[in-house]
Amino acid sequence: MDGIKHLNKKLTPSKLITDSYDTDFQRIEDFMVTVPVLNTSHSDGIDEPILLLYSDGGPDHRLTYGSVQISLINLFLEWDLDALVAARTPPGNSWKNPAERIMSILNLGFQSVGLMRQATTSFESQLNSLSSVSDVQKFAEGNPDVVGEVKDSVECVKILLNNIIERLTWKGKHLKTFPPASNYNINSLKDTILSVDETLADGSTTQNQLEKKSDFNAFLATHCCIRNYMFCIKKCGKSSCKHCKPSRVPVDVFETLYFLPDPEPSDEDKYKSFAELYGQSTSEKHRPSLRKSHDIPFSPTAQTAKNVGIVVQCSECDKPRVIYSKHVVKGGKRTELKLILIQFVSIVVFTVRLFIMTGATDELDNRPQEKFIYGVVEGFYGIPWTTEQRKLLFSWLRKMGLTTYMYAPKDDCKHRAFWRELYSVEEAENLTGLIEATKEHNIKFVYALSPGLDITFSNSKDVQALKRKLEQVSTFGCESYALLFDDIEPELSEADRSVFQSFAYAQVSVTNEVFEHLGQPGFFFCPTEYCSSRAFPNLQSSGYLITVGNKLLPGIEVLWTGSKVVTKRVTIQHLQEVTAVLKRPPLLWDNIHANDYDPRRLFLGPYDGRSPEIIPYIRGVLTNPNCEFETNYVALHTLSQWSKSNADGVKKDISENRLSPVASDIKLETECELGSDEDIPNSFDTRYQPRRALKCAITEWFIEFSEGRQPQLIYPALVQVPNINLDVSPMLNMGNLSPETYPLKDTEIMFPPVCVDPTFLQPPMKQIALNSLAPCMPVSEKTESTEDMEPMDFVHSSASEENLMQVEMCSDCNQNNDVCDRCLSQEDVSLLVDFFYLPFDHGTQGVKLLQELHWLKLNAHLVMGTMKQRSAEVDEWLQKAEEFHAGVEKISKMTDRLMRIKNRSLLSDLYPYLWDLLGILEICDAYVKWLGLGRLQFKSVCQLPGNVTWFTTGYKEAFKNGDQEPWVFRSGLQGEFERMLPVETVPDLFLLKAPAPPYGTSRKMYSYRPYFPSDESRVFNICLKTCDDGMDGTEVFPDMPDLIADRLVGPFVTLSSELCFVVEDQEGVCGYALASLDALALQQKCNMAWIPAMCNKYHKPNRQIFLHQRQEPYCLNQQ
Repeated sequence: MDGIKHLNKKLTPSKLITDSYDTDFQRIEDFMVTVPVLNTSHSDGIDEPILLLYSDGGPDHRLTYGSVQISLINLFLEWDLDALVAARTPPGNSWKNPAERIMSILNLGFQSVGLMRQATTSFESQLNSLSSVSDVQKFAEGNPDVVGEVKDSVECVKILLNNIIERLTWKGKHLKTFPPASNYNINSLKDTILSVDETLADGSTTQNQLEKKSDFNAFLATHCCIRNYMFCIKKCGKSSCKHCKPSRVPVDVFETLYFLPDPEPSDEDKYKSFAELYGQSTSEKHRPSLRKSHDIPFSPTAQTAKNVGIVVQCSECDKPRVIYSKHVVKGGKRTELKLILIQFVSIVVFTVRLFIMTGATDELDNRPQEKFIYGVVEGFYGIPWTTEQRKLLFSWLRKMGLTTYMYAPKDDCKHRAFWRELYSVEEAENLTGLIEATKEHNIKFVYALSPGLDITFSNSKDVQALKRKLEQVSTFGCESYALLFDDIEPELSEADRSVFQSFAYAQVSVTNEVFEHLGQPGFFFCPTEYCSSRAFPNLQSSGYLITVGNKLLPGIEVLWTGSKVVTKRVTIQHLQEVTAVLKRPPLLWDNIHANDYDPRRLFLGPYDGRSPEIIPYIRGVLTNPNCEFETNYVALHTLSQWSKSNADGVKKDISENRLSPVASDIKLETECELGSDEDIPNSFDTRYQPRRALKCAITEWFIEFSEGRQPQLIYPALVQVPNINLDVSPMLNMGNLSPETYPLKDTEIMFPPVCVDPTFLQPPMKQIALNSLAPCMPVSEKTESTEDMEPMDFVHSSASEENLMQVEMCSDCNQNNDVCDRCLSQEDVSLLVDFFYLPFDHGTQGVKLLQELHWLKLNAHLVMGTMKQRSAEVDEWLQKAEEFHAGVEKISKMTDRLMRIKNRSLLSDLYPYLWDLLGILEICDAYVKWLGLGRLQFKSVCQLPGNVTWFTTGYKEAFKNGDQEPWVFRSGLQGEFERMLPVETVPDLFLLKAPAPPYGTSRKMYSYRPYFPSDESRVFNICLKTCDDGMDGTEVFPDMPDLIADRLVGPFVTLSSELCFVVEDQEGVCGYALASLDALALQQKCNMAWIPAMCNKYHKPNRQIFLHQRQEPYCLNQQ
């Protein structure tokens, strides 16, 4: 371990250096590892005794290859190293491989770069007739001048590449380039390896050849440790060794240097730590990649000769399929394949003959008839779901009877930003595992790609890259695909304008070509104008959509979100209009539960606003739900109930005891008001009622709260959202818009500025590059720190581990056969859903609490003044205040019980939103308590002009009617409560930085309340303990402990107590906030009353006594 510590001290930030080779005449196969490192060391002056090499695992870095081992031994001897460790990335770990990130930087730098060498003066025509590098090299043997001319012709290309590379940066430093190895460098290195085994002069590099080299194998046995992903070399330490010089590190350090250990599992279903294994004898029998991951008789990710002739039976058509091989099939394998093909052709001939004999007139279509498509599209902006979450989703879908999953995470780097890049081996394994999991659950997997950000439709290389990417995914077992062109600029590039007459033609042309190239599989297309509000000039007249409808091949489904990006109601009339334009029924991409546009909103309500009568007019529904995976159970469950309510897809007209589709839509609207589902008349269509579906879904979801799942990712903190003013004036009738009327004269109402076009004001998404197919970082309980806690943060108590892992019910629940106050109930879950309902509807209990706050604020004048005379109106106000406080307490207790659930993954997803909601409600509760003290005049408290609130005329109607996108109304129910507070000038008061969830049975909470005279001693003590620049100031005036507090906070708590507040925890007052409406008036009061009182309280200091510099500012006695 001392050797490792010594090594850590020597590690410095690495420099990135690249080189470019001429593949015709510069040798790159031999010593590929050695020469770049030596060139780097010589140019940068690196001279360390221990070297670590970390690569991306390409063919020239395969540590089991003899040529690579010879190269590393050469480097070890040439540099006189004490130890050398070379490692490459194992499967599942490229997410932390810097080499992969560096290659991404280089790929970005080389985008849109054209390379062309200059023509040679004498040999160009002969060179053009040659077809391979070996032909060029043979030609050069008879024409020595060719080498010089070819090198000169590519010199301009090398200069261009070097200039581009050296302008790129990594970790704030520019990349460097160096010249490739010369023949002299390579020959000199070969002389070094001959000191190990002279017989290596014959150029042997294969394992079979090297097994016969006795001296070389002896060196491997005494100095090396060979593993699949690691190759270690270390000096043997023997003075008699002819290869090793004395160690360069201290002897005591050298004695603690060992080969790196192999991973070994512990008894706790984990791998042992490095400290446990370092210095121990280990083997790689527990290497994860040795585990058998499938039962098929071939490698699914490799196209090698061993796959020739392997035949598998198709699970869908029961026909044989032959595995592709890039090698020619010969001999017996060819005969075997021929027999299989003859059998397959006979089946096809019989099928065609049967078709002719039956006299069928319809066009022959071998594809199975598709049913309605119901499922999920992972199509949101933000952190994608993890592999484990997706597999859990598949089990949910199967349980609920949903059939489809579309993989389309916007911020997954290889889905959108780097769509051209093929998947690595480990990414391919993860994606293959997902596809296999969907098949196990009888779910259709649809792989989507979003190339629209930077594709050039007329560029054959881009089109080929698109085909190549989807072809790669097809080898993983995928059978359905989608091309998404949403959320991009609808403009053609200069190159495309000369080829395509419109943006739609370009998209349709490429989509049709890819569709046919893949053999017309299941295919989906998302247009750029994917809703009516984005159709120009409108749905019926959109040239773009008309082109898509006319030119897109009939077998391709078109995704559609409705009249808006987030559509409140989907009607039959609208769908008929869309079908007429697109020449096919649309497949709904439903954003009703999407929350990626507002970091403070979460949607737990039922699938609503779509009558089951629309089912015959669509191809299906793919819901794009909340970013937080665990919160989507209700959305999926209610969608499943909705889809089964008209499973046959029968179009129905008005009949006895059944409403028309329009009336059904109206019914769905009325259900979301304050009434319950029991209030719905029996004459309504009872096939699907959202409120009843919600109750059923909550019953099922409640079971998930007891599942012992752990959070998969460390999610970043929510960003701060500017508070509070909304650009809502365009959608409101300005003639009727006015805030509530107060008994105040000459009040000027201030409205927010007008939006130019709020339909397109979708909040910009933060651009992030993530890889959801790489292993995620598990959340450690050590990350749940209490550092930098904000007011209202929840922190751990001293709960035991048994309490932290509490299961479904405590002992009290089991004994009483009932749910105790400490355990979560279905009523708590219903309350949670109510406060995070739907984009265009708030829950009934949340709205009720908001109405209570509005009434208390509007009637605060009733309790202004001395409050010595009680009246019925005052009692009513105080009763309402108690009811509001009880409502806040109800949310608080529900949150306490939620902290005890076993499903930590679900708690991790819910907690930031609950923390935000409860923090706002606590502030509102403190505001009501402050109003109840009656300390200020009514005009100065409640009649502050500014915010448009839920109770402004026209606001609620505009929010609920669905004519505007929901992101126009920011922050959800929390924002509605915020806008009721007189704090529009302090947007930084509400910081959305949720702490880590406190996984325990109790929490510590900070609350706010008005200051009372009894709090003076505690406030003075806090001031004393923090007055010295945050440090304890007790020793500044040890004989007068109250002097500093009298100077700093005394005037506020005495002369302006009505604007003073304290922060409390379970132990009492722990903070304060003091203010005054008028600083000048406060100063005048101090001069008149406070300072004279302090002069009487504290003796006049003796001027002959030296005052310390830190004491002078606190002297209050005036001349």
